[in-house]
Amino acid sequence: MGLPDTDTADTYFYWSENESTDHARRGHAYVFARDDVVECWALQHAKERTAGMVERLNRWQAAHPESDEVRLRRCHWRQPDGPYGFNADLGHLQRLLRGRAWSLEAAFGTPPPVFPESFLRAPVRTRIEAALPGIRWPAEWNSEVLRFAYGSPTVARDGDRVVVCAARYGSEYTDMGQDRTAAVFLSGDGGQTFEELPWAQEVIPEGQTCWPPETIARPRFEEGRLVAPWEDPWIDWEPGFEWEGTWDPDARTWSVVATW
Repeated sequence: MGLPDTDTADTYFYWSENESTDHARRGHAYVFARDDVVECWALQHAKERTAGMVERLNRWQAAHPESDEVRLRRCHWRQPDGPYGFNADLGHLQRLLRGRAWSLEAAFGTPPPVFPESFLRAPVRTRIEAALPGIRWPAEWNSEVLRFAYGSPTVARDGDRVVVCAARYGSEYTDMGQDRTAAVFLSGDGGQTFEELPWAQEVIPEGQTCWPPETIARPRFEEGRLVAPWEDPWIDWEPGFEWEGTWDPDARTWSVVATW
């Protein structure tokens, strides 16, 4: 069976294998959702194929104009402890895979990559449970609603207290270049159940420009309390402050101080 008409594909994504090595491979793939199977046709970028593949991809993009929301959801994902990275709307792919089998094909007779099916079916849960073995991540907090700011979750553990920091798609501060809003999930039972913390603030300190923050990079526990640091703006070459928010479980608010 040859490559189907890619203009009819449900979605596409970019993939890479062993990025930043001398034996790296990369390409893009088209996804077709059939009645009971999702067919994924992987094309590998090579000098003799690039022109035709770019033309094919340009046709697909012209036939399927993406909204700002869909473009926002296309972000970078990396397989935990594995060679593959994806630039994709994995939330859309997860919806297509639900209840369907997975079939990976290679176009033009090239050997197919070995994409991690279990990761593509549940990338958020797979990454978090790899970072925190033994926890149970709720199915509803998946790649349809969450992403990771740096391609992986940021986590901390202190006995039975566990925190996972991810991000929700979109931000009210798009004029400042932000495209996500931090999401903080706290567990008090060793990661068997989690609560997403609200962004209620005790007092707004002078100079704070963005709340909620876009991303939490280095969460930690101090004397039993969760501390979440971030930069505002977080982009390295922009001037700004560094902040720390401390979660008060009794008042259910954050107290925020500038640290720089």
